[in-house]
Amino acid sequence: MDDRTILFYTAIHILSWLIIYRAVKGKIDPLDPYYFSTGLYMLIFVYGPWVWINRGQTSYQGISVMEYLPVASFVFNICFAVFSMFSIAKTPKWRLKKRLCFKEYSNNSFQEFLEDEITGGFIVRYGLIVFVGSLSLALLYYRMIGRSLIFMLTLGQGADPMAGRSGVGIYFLGQFTRSAISGLLLLFAYAKRNRFLIYIGAYLLGAVCISSGSRNLAICVVLSIVVYHYLQDHKRPKLTTILLGIVILYLFVGFIGIFRRIIKSGGDIQLELITSEAMFGAFMYNIEIFFPFYTLVGYVNRGIMKIHWGLGLLNIPIQFIPHAIWKSKPANLGLSGFEAMYGNSMGGAAYPNIGEFYYEFGIIGAIIGMAVFAIISQKMFSYAKITRNKLSMIEYSIFFGYVMQFICRGHFPSWAIDIVLMFGPLWILKWLLGRRYGIWLNQQQMNSDKLSEDL
Repeated sequence: MDDRTILFYTAIHILSWLIIYRAVKGKIDPLDPYYFSTGLYMLIFVYGPWVWINRGQTSYQGISVMEYLPVASFVFNICFAVFSMFSIAKTPKWRLKKRLCFKEYSNNSFQEFLEDEITGGFIVRYGLIVFVGSLSLALLYYRMIGRSLIFMLTLGQGADPMAGRSGVGIYFLGQFTRSAISGLLLLFAYAKRNRFLIYIGAYLLGAVCISSGSRNLAICVVLSIVVYHYLQDHKRPKLTTILLGIVILYLFVGFIGIFRRIIKSGGDIQLELITSEAMFGAFMYNIEIFFPFYTLVGYVNRGIMKIHWGLGLLNIPIQFIPHAIWKSKPANLGLSGFEAMYGNSMGGAAYPNIGEFYYEFGIIGAIIGMAVFAIISQKMFSYAKITRNKLSMIEYSIFFGYVMQFICRGHFPSWAIDIVLMFGPLWILKWLLGRRYGIWLNQQQMNSDKLSEDL
């Protein structure tokens, strides 16, 4: 069976699961993470390799890749089938009820508490502190390593001296752009005045993400706001809106791909570099992450390299220790997937999340990882729809925006940092609201008792 036939059957396999999912779930919901995730997998594991075959490319930087397409596609198809089955499976009602009752989320009084004017004011102040504080820490980092803030915030306008100071010891400060997303969504959901300033804040955050090279994070900012808008208004985007969004996403990814290195290095943006060929090349760069996965599966299958067996998970706690505290902190325990395959990091190349699952725990790990991904995706979507409170919708909106980064950049330590910084501020807020909720209940009871006495 030739490579084209394998890709054809892979596409049929994906489309078949889409039809089954649609039949079981009913009406298509554009905000369902299954559809977005499936679209990404189709691009990565069908369209990307198909383009390579059409242009006769079989290797990358001298490394043979396409010879491993059959076995890698087989592994992907198994994992995608598991992902689809667990996305279709219904969450047991008792478990859903138990989770919803956590922090009284299913209690009507808690919903009233969240909508209370005093509570809303508290959340706005908290969100403002998180957003301004996080963005300021990130800007402080870039300024300390010599970046021009004007250059960054205007997306390449003006001069950027790029002083070149080492930022290894304070690199963790630059990661706080992730926390700023939570603060921004809290302001977007609860602030009723000065909405224009919120959109300016969104632009500034997006500009910092783009200028620092974090295009997927910039996409997360935009998608989070868009998804929350539709969830809050009980609406769904129309087909024309979705198609327009896809075109804009393609142009955005292409534009950032063309100028990413220039902006990161402080160079001048030259608009004449924007051509249809350059745009397509930049777009392909983002979905060509199938080739490291092919190599990984092929090398493991042939015994050229071994499974990591969870060693990468030990890097998670290490990643949270700043270099400023642990100056001799190792980059990794053991070898990263790219070092094991190619002897180097391949210039920042990445493989999809299935690749990270497979490298750490083999085919069983890939299957379990995709099952867990499906369960978490569907539960968060269900909570956002059922609870209808703003915090659940904010959580899901950020999660939806993060799906692209999660699928396209497989790395357990990076996932851990992203999740803690993105959702950590919301977890802290829930804890604070839980304490305030008890006081609010007592006050409501006292007011009710007083009203009864007056009557």
